[in-house]
Amino acid sequence: MAKSIIALELPVAVAIFVIAREARRLLQRGPETPSKETTMILPQGEARFNLCPMLASPDGKLRTCQGAQCMMWCYKVVDQKNEDDPGHCGLAGKPSGAM
Repeated sequence: MAKSIIALELPVAVAIFVIAREARRLLQRGPETPSKETTMILPQGEARFNLCPMLASPDGKLRTCQGAQCMMWCYKVVDQKNEDDPGHCGLAGKPSGAM
């Protein structure tokens, strides 16, 4: 029997949401390829939909990014630390155009 969307595990549901959101964006923008800066540097609100490889539940399921609550979160501009200010995960290294 097929599972309903409500019965899916959280990481699977989040992945489906992220894929659908990116597909919607690509359809709206057209065939242009996003630069590394636009794919790596993003506000916390958007980062929270990405899975973090460092956060896992005891049963091994990945959890979503915590944004500025994480010690690895880096803001693009150090003096601007609001919810909408862009940043990136320091775990992935410094993206091109970050600083």
